[in-house]
Amino acid sequence: MKNFLRNRIHHTLLCLCMFICGASIECVAQNNKDKKNSAEHAFVDLGLPSGTLWAEYNVGATCDTEIGSYFAWGEIKEKSVYSYGTYFDADGKVLNTTKKKKASLIGTKYDTAKQLWGKKWVMPTREQAVELYTKCNWEWTENYKNAGVAGCIVTGPNGNSIFFPAGGLMMDNQHRHTTFGNIWIGELNNFNNIDWACFIDFSTKGPLIQPVPFRGSILVVSQDYRWWGRNVRAVRK
Repeated sequence: MKNFLRNRIHHTLLCLCMFICGASIECVAQNNKDKKNSAEHAFVDLGLPSGTLWAEYNVGATCDTEIGSYFAWGEIKEKSVYSYGTYFDADGKVLNTTKKKKASLIGTKYDTAKQLWGKKWVMPTREQAVELYTKCNWEWTENYKNAGVAGCIVTGPNGNSIFFPAGGLMMDNQHRHTTFGNIWIGELNNFNNIDWACFIDFSTKGPLIQPVPFRGSILVVSQDYRWWGRNVRAVRK
């Protein structure tokens, strides 16, 4: 009887050990799988005519309620001061903006999205920004997902949506405003000022974009100094 009980206990402990070890291995495998999946940044299909897929959150964020990082146009690191004096291309010679009025960073080594998220991702074009403005519904909210974050919910033709938190911008060493948001576009301004680059601009009134009558009512996105710090939202096909 004692031997029987001893064998039963031994068998039970062995099974329990195998179960625990098996569960541990499974957990490790699941954790590794989760880590692998976390390396792939989430995107949303808004049903846009161009087929553009927009990232779910800003570069530097881990979810859509986080503002993410601030970058000067063409830079890949955050810094304490965003100014003409700290900008890597203040004179325009690195990006050759003095000669190319339609300079673009998209797909280059100065493309913030590509450099930080990989070759599948790039910064948006003006055309993609205008498409987002004109094909989607923009709705301002003061408390997205009850997280206390203000910004715009952008809903595409297919009903899917993304959220742009109102991160404002960085000027010198100061954070300016929380009632609007700026998202860099990877192209220089529409006109002749080589110091300016384009960006997606939105506020409590929705997207800020306007027609220019003397240019055939072309929709023009906002533009401002390249050395200020703004957020980046990546796109892919």
